[in-house]
Amino acid sequence: MSLAAIGVGLVLVALGVIGLQSGGSVAEAGATTTKATMPTQTTTEPVSVGDDGVIVIGTKRYAAGEPGDRVAIGDWNCDGTPTAALVRPSTGEVFVFDDWATPSSDVSVAPITLVEGAVDVRTRDDADGCSTLIVIHGDGTEEEVPQ
Repeated sequence: MSLAAIGVGLVLVALGVIGLQSGGSVAEAGATTTKATMPTQTTTEPVSVGDDGVIVIGTKRYAAGEPGDRVAIGDWNCDGTPTAALVRPSTGEVFVFDDWATPSSDVSVAPITLVEGAVDVRTRDDADGCSTLIVIHGDGTEEEVPQ
C-alpha cells in the first residue's frame, strides 16, 4: 500500500465521557464523542502532550494516531494556529495536521514523509513565530522535516 493511501486521524474526546482503550479505539460502546476546534496560538490555556499521544488543551482532550506514536505541537504553516504532528516509530511515517477536529468531522491526513530510524519528534520554535518539526533518530541524531 502506498504512503498516500495510509492515513492517521485526530479526534477530540470529551473529558470524563470517553477514554482511550488499549486497542487504539477512542470510544467505548455507547459513549458520546464530542469534537471542537483548536484554540488559537494566543490562547492562555495550557497545552500538554502525554506519553500516550493524548493532547490536552485546557479541558479538551485530543487523541492523535495510534499507541506508540510520538506527538508534537507547533505552528507548522506559520498561520498563527498551532496544530499537531506525529511520528510513527514502528514505520518511520511522519504526519502533519493542518487543522483540528470540528463538531462535525474528524481530521485524517496521509504521511508527508518517511524517516527511517525515527523514534521521537519535537518542535523547534523559530524567531519568526513559525515552528520547525524535528524528528529524532534512535541514535540521538536529529533531522529537520521540511514543510
